[in-house]
Amino acid sequence: MLGLKQLYFLVMNNATNKKTHKQFGFKLLVIALLVGLIFTILYVSEKAMAPTKNLLNQNLPGSTIPADDLRDLKDIYLQAAKDFLVQGYEGVQLADSYKFNLSGVQLSLPNDSTNALDRNKKIWDNFVSQYGQVDQINASYTVFGNQVKIKFNAKKENQENSFWLLLSFANYDKAERTRLQPVLAEAVLIKALSKEEANTRKPSLWVGQKMAQSATKDFIIMDALTQGKLGTVDLYNSDNKKWKLIFFFPSAYTFVCPTECLGLKENFNEFQKLNVDIYAVSGDLINTLQAWDKTYFGGLPYTLVADPTLRLAEQFGFAKFDSKVPYRGTAIVDPDGVIRFVSAQYNDVGRNVEEYLRVITALQTPGLKPQNWHEGDAVIIPE
Repeated sequence: MLGLKQLYFLVMNNATNKKTHKQFGFKLLVIALLVGLIFTILYVSEKAMAPTKNLLNQNLPGSTIPADDLRDLKDIYLQAAKDFLVQGYEGVQLADSYKFNLSGVQLSLPNDSTNALDRNKKIWDNFVSQYGQVDQINASYTVFGNQVKIKFNAKKENQENSFWLLLSFANYDKAERTRLQPVLAEAVLIKALSKEEANTRKPSLWVGQKMAQSATKDFIIMDALTQGKLGTVDLYNSDNKKWKLIFFFPSAYTFVCPTECLGLKENFNEFQKLNVDIYAVSGDLINTLQAWDKTYFGGLPYTLVADPTLRLAEQFGFAKFDSKVPYRGTAIVDPDGVIRFVSAQYNDVGRNVEEYLRVITALQTPGLKPQNWHEGDAVIIPE
């Protein structure tokens, strides 16, 4: 762009030449129009992007860890996960309350030690002994906040198996991270299904069915966090005579999921008036959900449920073979345990939480309800 001084001399020189005066004026007008157009485009673009920028950069209510710090920590957690994959328990520091769970993996677990931490340290050695060395080259990684999800192969002789490994680390302060090693708080090892095995797995929960009919002995109790307190929950069987809103979301530490969880929080009292318990279910470990709930929201009023194996999501048809996270699926269950409503959608679009208030109100109201029915509208009573 021309400076003021250069523009002045250009005007003076051209002003002395009457023949080119009109031509110069035209050029100057074109330059002015182009400059104006550029500023207009920049202004409009900034306005259009402002909602997205604000949403991505804001610290949600109750957050104690800035979003930028959480993103910076991902590289550290990822490196710790890679160290674990290569070195096993020698590659990471374990929390005193560390726990390790298995899903579909047959291992001879050690029982010669009363120390749970020592016992868990031997699990990885047994895994390598039974399934073979880990193939690092074929490993893929996904990081959500303080959780790393790894898919890898292990090969022994001519047999190769695929596995998912979920690792959840205890959060620590930014100022401390240069000298402290990440502390592993929770892990789960999951046997991945082959395509042939996956083709035999079909959804077993649908509208009109009782959830208790799909309960299995090895999968009933799920880790849960209710108003900051760790515990368990049984979503298949219930005797509290309340409605359930089972609300699946992909993962903590993402962009759309916090907005949905905030929507549930903002409408929590309205759900309570309808005698509804809310269960927000994700594919995360419970330690990750606990850290996310504390740092992002300062404590949600409803229950967060961990489904790291995606077993429950799969039963509803909200997850498929080789899924990393569940879809945004929703189920409404009445006090008798009967599924009355199911919906699912891709993960790039958030849901309208108030729509579920409308649906539950309609389900609790006698008579037939026409399209877009709301509380107070007329119902249809067949003769």
